[in-house]
Amino acid sequence: MLMRIVKTTMSAAVLITAAAVTGNAQELALVGGMLLDGYEGPVIHHAAILIEGDRIVAAGPAAQVEIPSSARIIDTRGMTMLPGLIDLHVHTMFLGHGEYSEWFPFFTAKKQEMMEIAARQLLMAGVTTAVDLGAPLEIVSLRDRIARGEIPGPRMLVSGPWIAGRHWGDFPEYFQYVVSSAEEAAQRTQELADTGVDVIKTWAGMSEELLEAVVEVAHARGLQVHSHLYAPDAIRTAIRA
Repeated sequence: MLMRIVKTTMSAAVLITAAAVTGNAQELALVGGMLLDGYEGPVIHHAAILIEGDRIVAAGPAAQVEIPSSARIIDTRGMTMLPGLIDLHVHTMFLGHGEYSEWFPFFTAKKQEMMEIAARQLLMAGVTTAVDLGAPLEIVSLRDRIARGEIPGPRMLVSGPWIAGRHWGDFPEYFQYVVSSAEEAAQRTQELADTGVDVIKTWAGMSEELLEAVVEVAHARGLQVHSHLYAPDAIRTAIRA
């Protein structure tokens, strides 16, 4: 059952992407499945979803959705239809790894290939938008290739390497920028903004001074700052910054 749902979702996603890239407003109708519309109302049995190009233009009971004769129809009876999921914290560089010390030597030699596989897995699981908060700079080109319809994957917002006040674990240098001064923190933030990232990610060992430097530059460039925090004091420090 899950694979049938996933295949339908994937087919729709590919068709929508192709239509968006070519400018062709192709009509697609998903008909017969159970619909969870995301508005916390009761499920809709024997529902229909009408898609034109890259837009959902109608959804509801099949008897109430007018489907053009030119539309391609996919039979979704026995399946569940729901809005694409949004994952606000992913790392497309991980694929069911074990110890970091064993994973990174393998990943480093196959960065692009591994991230492409992870992006496809996200889409196949129903995730249509994802925020990647920690990856090598190659994540920017991955995001752009997905947006151009060259490879399957969710819409992505990316941070690239995170900025930290100390080195953490077995993560390689290309994955984290360790800074020791406000000037260095500001410089690294500028560099990331120049590469075209969508957000800035900070992590371990960031003092209030370092965070303020990151936030000042990021906000000047129109970027939000995400911080990976655990302790209450660290949360309060980030809020003040």
